[in-house]
Amino acid sequence: MVMSLKNYMSRTIENVSNVAIESSDQSNDMAKSISETLQAIQHVAESSVETANIAEKISKQLNKFKL
Repeated sequence: MVMSLKNYMSRTIENVSNVAIESSDQSNDMAKSISETLQAIQHVAESSVETANIAEKISKQLNKFKL
């Protein structure tokens, strides 16, 4: 009976440990994915600023030709 209880507790602790490790791995994967998404958003924002600057330069050039 005592041995069965020890085995049960040992398996339970091992299962809880495995679940905690798996959960930690999933959290790390999510954090990495969020970081990559934020980097992509930053790249899009930087590209948008560059596009706006180019559009402003074109607009200034076109205004020179207006009479």
